[in-house]
Amino acid sequence: PERRAQRTEAILRELLDRAVQGEVTIQVEPQGHVLLVDGELALVLTPADADPLRAQTLAQASAAARDSLRLALAETREGRDSQRLLWGLGRSLLATLIVLAIAVPAWRARRWATVHLARRITQSASGVRVAGAELLHTDRLVVVVRLTVRALWWMLALVLAYEWLSYVLRQFPYSRPWGEG
Repeated sequence: PERRAQRTEAILRELLDRAVQGEVTIQVEPQGHVLLVDGELALVLTPADADPLRAQTLAQASAAARDSLRLALAETREGRDSQRLLWGLGRSLLATLIVLAIAVPAWRARRWATVHLARRITQSASGVRVAGAELLHTDRLVVVVRLTVRALWWMLALVLAYEWLSYVLRQFPYSRPWGEG
């Protein structure tokens, strides 16, 4: 099995290194299913390659291998296409500008809201007294408001960063699996 895997890997690497069109077909033979790329042998699947724990048939295993091979060929072609890479770079830069256009005003709004709310709490709560004792501790309320506003800002920042990173990673075939995960 190890030599078979190494041989298959060498064949697939050679096919990917060449500029093949990438039409993947399945040819049924007595010993198993042969996957062909543009009519050339890519790999052979035998009944032992099917996953019995998932009740997978040889036809299902062959179809899954065909789909995976098609995806690998398409992404290899895409990774070699400089125009597509430049478009991906452009979309990534645009996404970066959009995130900055959201994050910078949100940062400023956080600062404004913190100062404004602290001032209003100080003005409003300082007059609330019961039997001469201050009912609300304004300094503690101000701290709570600041922490709440800061937490909201960081939640927004983390969501923006996650979405931005996911989008940028999906723009390039090499990093696409990380962006889709």
